Amino acid sequence: MAGVGARPSKAELAKQQAQGAGAQTATARVSESDRKFLFNAFAGAAKQVQLGEIATRRGQSEQVRKLGSRMVADHGRLFGELSAEAARKGLKLVGRPFGEKLKDRANFDRAWLAVALDHHQKQVAIFQRQARSGTEADLRRLAQRALS
Repeated sequence: MAGVGARPSKAELAKQQAQGAGAQTATARVSESDRKFLFNAFAGAAKQVQLGEIATRRGQSEQVRKLGSRMVADHGRLFGELSAEAARKGLKLVGRPFGEKLKDRANFDRAWLAVALDHHQKQVAIFQRQARSGTEADLRRLAQRALS
């Protein structure tokens, strides 16, 4: 291995190129629809985790705080599965911060439930579509497991 600031050897360059080509080949094998599913599902799981965290901190009722904790656990697990699946396929997924503003403190639980339900319904639709028509069997199974 070359030292800090030193030029890599030809063998190291060849190894790096081979590793990069392997990742590109894996990525190229993932269909556009499966890639879109992974990115959308990952972003949705991140949002659901963030919504759950908000509910555990700011929920007015015990039921909303408990639901928030469950969302963190369930969607956090799904987030991990999606990350692992994307890595196996050579894809890098990047989470985006949740931009929803829940400012209505007097009716926080009601506002939070409306936003959480909206995001949940969108996620269910994404996973149903993948379970029905995804091109890769492992991603179809992941979607089916998430829906059950």
